[in-house]
Amino acid sequence: MKEVAKSEKELGLTKMSQLEQESRFMQLKEDLVRQQSIEKVEIQNGDC
Repeated sequence: MKEVAKSEKELGLTKMSQLEQESRFMQLKEDLVRQQSIEKVEIQNGDC
């Protein structure tokens, strides 16, 4: 019984870490997109 509970707990932990990794990845992607758009604006302003 204890082993089953332990494995379920570990599964829950891995599920949480996967969600955290996904959200972190999404944040990184958003940051990259934001940086790229800022760079584009800077390049456009430089052309003027």
